Amino acid sequence: MSHIEEDGRRDRLPRAYIGPGTCSGRPSRLGRHLMPEWIPQNIWAKFDVALQREILGVRPAEVAVLIVLAPSADRPSGFAAARGEAVDALRRAFGRRAESVVDAIVAAGGYEIREFWLNDTIAARLAVPSLLAVARRPEVRQVLLDSPRQTQVASEH
Repeated sequence: MSHIEEDGRRDRLPRAYIGPGTCSGRPSRLGRHLMPEWIPQNIWAKFDVALQREILGVRPAEVAVLIVLAPSADRPSGFAAARGEAVDALRRAFGRRAESVVDAIVAAGGYEIREFWLNDTIAARLAVPSLLAVARRPEVRQVLLDSPRQTQVASEH
């Protein structure tokens, strides 16, 4: 079993080893880079800390994720075109990049697939081993755990 220090306590995490570096080039909340032996380091580095914790701690059979695509070179620059034309061009550029990733998600058994062209993401639910095949694609920049976020609304009292 591997151990990590987090907030002054020791946690035990099964089937993991401590590898070099961090996920995003900056220190993660995990303190040190923890990685399951069965996930290649280049794929693990694409997972955000919340997804890494989910895989290490809960070991889910499947996860809901947001797949962030890498920026495209064919995005229109500036607002030289009319606003409507620029929006159409952005949608088309996203569609071209997303098509092969969506096909890979479907082939991997993914479902509940939704595309969000405005922020270059694709939401899906996948088995964790299948997620590795999708994350391996060069169009995928990052994979985030798609979980409900807790927000607080300030009251005016």
